Amino acid sequence: MLKSIVNAAVNWINAGLPMICLKIVVYSCNPQQMSHEDEEILDQFNKLKVKWEDVRPKTEQPKIVYDLYLSYSNSDMQKVKEIEHLLKKEKTDIKIFSEHQELNKEQAWQTEMFDVMVTCARIVTMLSPQYLESRECLEQYNLAMCCNRRTSRSVLAPFYIETIPSMPSYMCIVQYFDVRIREEMLQNCKSFLQLITIDYTKIDNQVEDKDKEYDVFISYSHENSEKAMIVLKTLSTLNSHRIFYDRNELKAGTLWQEKLYESIDKSTCMVALLSPEYLQSAVCQEEYSLAITKHFQEGDFRLVPMCISNMEGIPQSYSKVHAVDARQDFEGTCLVVCNAINSFISMGFMNPDIFHIDQTTIDPDEILFKYREQYYQANYEKLIETREKLKTITTSATESKQENQRNEQQLESYHTDTGPNGNYQYDVGFSYGEANKKYAHFLHHVIEGRWPEVVTNFSLNKNDAGFMESLEKSRMIITFLSSLKFLEVEELHLALFRHRGGTTGHEVIYPIQVVPPSMRPTYLKLIPCNVACYDLHWKDTIVKAQKSGQTLFDQAVLDASTDLIATGTGISSEIKLALSMAADDIISLIKHSSSVTKKATLLNIVEVKQFIEDKEQSQLGDVELDKILKSIPSDSKERVVERMKRLKLDQKLNMATIKMQAVLALSSRNNPESSESNKWKGQSKSCVIL
Repeated sequence: MLKSIVNAAVNWINAGLPMICLKIVVYSCNPQQMSHEDEEILDQFNKLKVKWEDVRPKTEQPKIVYDLYLSYSNSDMQKVKEIEHLLKKEKTDIKIFSEHQELNKEQAWQTEMFDVMVTCARIVTMLSPQYLESRECLEQYNLAMCCNRRTSRSVLAPFYIETIPSMPSYMCIVQYFDVRIREEMLQNCKSFLQLITIDYTKIDNQVEDKDKEYDVFISYSHENSEKAMIVLKTLSTLNSHRIFYDRNELKAGTLWQEKLYESIDKSTCMVALLSPEYLQSAVCQEEYSLAITKHFQEGDFRLVPMCISNMEGIPQSYSKVHAVDARQDFEGTCLVVCNAINSFISMGFMNPDIFHIDQTTIDPDEILFKYREQYYQANYEKLIETREKLKTITTSATESKQENQRNEQQLESYHTDTGPNGNYQYDVGFSYGEANKKYAHFLHHVIEGRWPEVVTNFSLNKNDAGFMESLEKSRMIITFLSSLKFLEVEELHLALFRHRGGTTGHEVIYPIQVVPPSMRPTYLKLIPCNVACYDLHWKDTIVKAQKSGQTLFDQAVLDASTDLIATGTGISSEIKLALSMAADDIISLIKHSSSVTKKATLLNIVEVKQFIEDKEQSQLGDVELDKILKSIPSDSKERVVERMKRLKLDQKLNMATIKMQAVLALSSRNNPESSESNKWKGQSKSCVIL
């Protein structure tokens, strides 16, 4: 067993799996005195260590022998043969390895499979329900992902051949060719063949240009593909611009979400084709949110929205940047817009009729800090109260036996509730890199201390082939956004995909920032985050607590700190407090989860800014209104409340405005000349207009 574990681990590392350290623990009844069996195991390990410790992963690219490796289920043989025939018909000299390789059950590492795969330019995985049921197929898919990492190019090329009712998220985040419809199969096969490089000497040294920059990014709903194609053709005719058009740039085998986000980051301009379908698309919303952040943050990036169809109402966040009206004459307007974009890219000239020229700048870091600060102020005390209440429910001895049983069943149901997406094997899944391991360890310990029944994937080896599957089966995924490596990026996009899907009935991803994010990628800043460990309010809270003698940390935090010290590491009090609140927040969100519809995973910075301003205005209004209410007779206050109820039903107003309207109706009647009343009349009108 030990030999198989070590040999498999070394081969996976050589294949490209980013494993940093393999720890093998031997349990013993008497650790102080080794048994004969323990000595045999140690001797075997030392021999394996001598064999492998000087072996380093191969850095040279393997020689390409085949164009394609076909990975498929025998149950799909007919369709596989049909696709193979089309490929050979279109390219007569294509070399395809189509032999079905069986798993070697005597080996933990499938040497024969891997040795063939690395000699193929692309590995085509034929996705179908039967494919997911096959152990051989899933092993080949995992090996193909390792080949991606080792060769630094897109080796994996999934072909979607039959509808899968519930495709695993780790497969959905990888771009595939859709060949389910027979009429489209030939065209997609032709498109795929264009990606295969025939010159093997170039493939041997091929490294994908991940830093490719674009002049224009075309953002559109696939319901409006025809109009997007007109924009693409018009821009291409005017100049040889580098254009991101998803159907051309999203290569099979790439993480399509990451490619979209990073391509906007590396573009000079984005054209957004606004339509009802665009506003309903979560992915389009994310593209727009990312672009509008860059538009108001960076001087060299411009967002150009085009309204291409009638809409009942455009959200305020979409009207912040002037949209070009292209509803009547789309092709004519498109030509004008593309000419303006061409002048901007070529000469830096911005046509004021097309480009929204505004000196306004929005600092996303400042806005998002205020967003987190408001969340902290609104929820910190509540979360502590909820924690104490749950503790009371669990430990109270004064309640009746029947009530205790009901509460225990309620607590137990928190991690057995299946939800609309099926069974969850874990309540909480952890995604973190080596740099954040101690923070994940601490948070896991605190959650367990406050919720003993919780089931997590924390004990799983992150390098195990089943780790991604554990995230698939987790009710909520805690993601540490700092210092992301390749494997953590895959895990993050799996969580984002599940969160966006909206079929789970609750929040899926809970991101945590330990250190401030870098300038790029921008999208990491816009992932909704309630807790950032570097925010100033954590330190301020600790200072106030020290002055007042208040105890901030419960037994769960103290135990987690002791456990961390035992491992030779420690974390600051500020980070402990931040992660302590995160633990309360996570438990509360899971236990009181509500239905969540399909939604974007990135914040719109304009919406967040407006939300913060409304909140601040409401808080200010409450303070001023208290002064007015004191001057109103007690019998009138009941009428204020009644009027507030009517206003809330009749008008879409924020709470501050509703209160003002209600108070004004009575304060002006009681005291028409009141200066306070007159002051608020003007402000109330302005609020209604806004």
